[in-house]
Amino acid sequence: MPSEPPREILVTGASGFIGRAVVRALVGRGKHDIAASTMALEASAWFDIPGPEVMTGREILERIGALRGRQIMAIEIPLLTPQLSALWLKLVTRADFAVARELVLGLSEDLLPTDERFWQLIEHTELLPFDEAARRALLSEGQ
Repeated sequence: MPSEPPREILVTGASGFIGRAVVRALVGRGKHDIAASTMALEASAWFDIPGPEVMTGREILERIGALRGRQIMAIEIPLLTPQLSALWLKLVTRADFAVARELVLGLSEDLLPTDERFWQLIEHTELLPFDEAARRALLSEGQ
């Protein structure tokens, strides 16, 4: 099995809730050189990163399932269950569970973008439709 080339990873906000989980997960893999940094709040910036579509979590799962030729069976659960969502991620993805769990548990409400400053800052104007972005991601994973 060919070894993975070494990667250097910079994690900003490494003292935050998610940043700590990301650093722990990367260190646990032992394959990366990691630089963790913190930044004073007044020197940092917050960016919304909108895509061209607003979708529910269910719509995302259904559309990815369709791209893979699968139908997703959805069961409506009337309770907010982030723990269940985290376990679902473990079941259906290859994502690092510790990182995915922290991200899911941190979501308690919709986080809809309010502006496009990020895209303007990096001069990126062409946003891919969800299906095309998901298709490319699946191809990069060999699926």
